Amino acid sequence: RTIMYRLGIIAGWTLCVALIANLLLGWVGLEKALPIATSWPLLLQWATIQLTWLAPLLWFVAIGLFLALLLRSHAASSALLGGIWVAENLMYGLLISTT
Repeated sequence: RTIMYRLGIIAGWTLCVALIANLLLGWVGLEKALPIATSWPLLLQWATIQLTWLAPLLWFVAIGLFLALLLRSHAASSALLGGIWVAENLMYGLLISTT
């Protein structure tokens, strides 16, 4: 019960920060949107843009919980999760260009 409470707090705060950052990026005009999404209805465009941060958030929460339970070490699971995040950022061009 305590684990789910802590997981909910962490996911909730991350969700708030990501939502605010996404709104600020949209306000400035720097959000990443699919080129084909410009012809979609506005609500569908908004939902698609939300998936650019919501899907990675849920994935990182799930893999972080899994690593914490598997390794039983907060430091090791955080370091490994940080390494995964850095590797994804370094390979962004390769991942986005692969069909």
